[in-house]
Amino acid sequence: MTRRVLGGVLILLILLEGCGYTFLTAPSTAGKKLALLDFRNTTAQPGIEGMITAALLERLAASGINVVPEKEAELLLGGEVTGYETSAVAFSQADIGSRFRLHLLATITLKEAGKDGPLLREQVVGEAFYLASPELTATKGAEAEAVLRASQDLGQRIVDRVVEAFLLSP
Repeated sequence: MTRRVLGGVLILLILLEGCGYTFLTAPSTAGKKLALLDFRNTTAQPGIEGMITAALLERLAASGINVVPEKEAELLLGGEVTGYETSAVAFSQADIGSRFRLHLLATITLKEAGKDGPLLREQVVGEAFYLASPELTATKGAEAEAVLRASQDLGQRIVDRVVEAFLLSP
């Protein structure tokens, strides 16, 4: 039985080698230094920039990027929350929205410390869904939870872009 398993593993490795598949890992971001600048909130939703900043800090730490004060940083990440949009994606028989999509939009800017011009400037969107309820307080609670999930999604998408920039910068 053991010989069959070992033989199967050996054949699998030979086949993977022959198809061009390689066992490589992405370059590490460990030890990189980034300053997270204040995000401005240009929406009518108060406090949303704090949720996004918290999600960003959590995701940056998980990616191995060190968040440091601005004067110690290699890169500076800042931006502004530019949009808060909800739209119905499913309707009841009475044509009332029953499931909603929430989008958080942010424009991010990533710059090298001490240099002019951004390395990266783009709009990033975080997304989450929530269900409406006949009760207004339940719907507002579901929307608040969706804002938290959309902030986390936005934070992850921003960190993904920052990691790409780290890996491409010299």
